[in-house]
Amino acid sequence: MNSVIEDIERIYKPMDNGATFTFPADFVAFKGHFPVQQLLPAVIQVELAIFVLSKALKKEVKLKTVKKAKFVSPIFPKDTVNLTYAVKEDFYDISIKKDEKVISAFQISVE
Repeated sequence: MNSVIEDIERIYKPMDNGATFTFPADFVAFKGHFPVQQLLPAVIQVELAIFVLSKALKKEVKLKTVKKAKFVSPIFPKDTVNLTYAVKEDFYDISIKKDEKVISAFQISVE
């Protein structure tokens, strides 16, 4: 069984200031999270941001804080999303879009 990070690595497609992810039905984070209607947990969306920042900064980063988190639409198996980040003073603005619509947005600081 793959770990979440191994599965994220498998579907990671880098782009400027972010990445694209297409979630296969067998993505490990879907297992057990609402078996009848699987969806990606919010904590995994935050993990995607940490993963992307670690790749961009070329070093492992750890989550320090999450602020102003809004998860307004679910991510289902087979969905493709674009995660982008913007550097602010001491945090990153994270935006996740599906079909050009923002479905999640939050601010994180890392160390």
